Amino acid sequence: MRRNIIIVLSAFLAAGCSALETADPDGNTPKVFHVRQDEEFDTRTYVDSDLHHYWTRDDRVSVFTSTQNEQYKFDGNTGDDTGTISKVGSGQSGSGSQIPSNYAIYPYNTSTTISTSGVVSLTLPSSQTYADGTFGQGANTMMAVTRNSEDNYLSFKNLGGYIVLKLYGGGTVKSITISGNDGEKIAGKANVNLSYGSEPSTVMSSSATESITLDCGVGVALADSKENATAFWFAVPPVTFSKGFTISALNAKGWIMTKSSTKSRTVERNVVYSVPVKAEFKRPVKLPIEYVAEYNLANATSFSTNHYTFGWFMAEKQFNFPYLDQIKVSGYHIPTIYEWNGIIPASSSNKITIGSDVIEQEFASDYKNVNGINYGKRFTGTEYESAYRYELSGGNVIITCRYLGKDSGISLNTIASESWWSSGSSDDISRTIPAAGYYATSSTPTITNQGTRAYYWSSTAVESSNPAAHQVASFTATAKYGMQAANSCRLPVRLFED
Repeated sequence: MRRNIIIVLSAFLAAGCSALETADPDGNTPKVFHVRQDEEFDTRTYVDSDLHHYWTRDDRVSVFTSTQNEQYKFDGNTGDDTGTISKVGSGQSGSGSQIPSNYAIYPYNTSTTISTSGVVSLTLPSSQTYADGTFGQGANTMMAVTRNSEDNYLSFKNLGGYIVLKLYGGGTVKSITISGNDGEKIAGKANVNLSYGSEPSTVMSSSATESITLDCGVGVALADSKENATAFWFAVPPVTFSKGFTISALNAKGWIMTKSSTKSRTVERNVVYSVPVKAEFKRPVKLPIEYVAEYNLANATSFSTNHYTFGWFMAEKQFNFPYLDQIKVSGYHIPTIYEWNGIIPASSSNKITIGSDVIEQEFASDYKNVNGINYGKRFTGTEYESAYRYELSGGNVIITCRYLGKDSGISLNTIASESWWSSGSSDDISRTIPAAGYYATSSTPTITNQGTRAYYWSSTAVESSNPAAHQVASFTATAKYGMQAANSCRLPVRLFED
């Protein structure tokens, strides 16, 4: 049997953003009921003033007067803390099994069910929406049960507690994810027991998920200081993070921040936990240019301190000059030609190695030359997607890289503009590579192409009759040229980090 009811609400609910689609009730005339508050938040661990939550006009609620899930809407205005709800439309057809009391669950969800014994099966949201100073609409799951089937007073109880991340340090946050370090279930399928006058008991399903993500839309700006930190609310079911929890955040540049605490923390129902965090974002990957040492080698064991004086090396020992096998610098190595390919201007698609953990693979690139400066969009469609700028100046090839992030949508025409490079440059990475030329084979060699072309040893051997010959990274600001060098050529060396 179904009971058509107009129910008074006494609840804690976050003010939402936009109203849901409006539907007409089924003709019932709302009756005004007296309102009572059922519980308050424990804010002992929260540093802000008293907390209060409000309804949003047209909020939707699942109501069970039988085992059928029927949709009700809030009749009051946004900002009200009490009011009435009325059924939307004529409800579901047919009738469900009888239950001893009336149950209500916020927010409404067609998948929410109830057993004849009053056990509610529902889904706790794994994606929540940012709201200023509180939790987002629909994030805070609540439940109410009446004294009996004739009672129309619903006093809602919150199912979980709240973690408030107080982030500071500047920048703009796009999303934040929280997860336990021991696989704790904090979203998804759950069963809830609630009887009149008691507190709800929530048991997460084995199929529940282990993280909650807060969607910050176009981005939320962070305060610079801890005293004015920006609050990000997560509604979390009662849980003990036995090995602590981890948060990861994404900023507007596509950079990430990951911080973990190993301290055990129990989230209790109705309690607000404040966690201050300094936001320190980093690129999600280490870019090829970051592996390149700042200066050429001065000798076999140390770096130069400027770009105009440095050592010259041969592939093998000849004429009493230093040679490649003598180079020993902790934490660095002579790069392969495929590592060099990640730095210098090359073909539209070429084989590249990035660091020690990335296999050689093809990466797409596009270039555009404007007034003698070469601009490139490189590693397109990958997590390494970046803008490059190559310029020959003062006898050096100056390479500047700006991280874009995968599928950035930034075009090569946009990149090929000095005005684009002049703004937002604080995170650019630059390397100055002397266009030193080379010394040809001779006991008294003369230098060739000094100031116009860069030639650097790689560790990649040439497949030829001369086992000491190496492939050489030969390039200007505008193009790479393939070449090989015999063991008696003298070239500078630029090391890469291991």
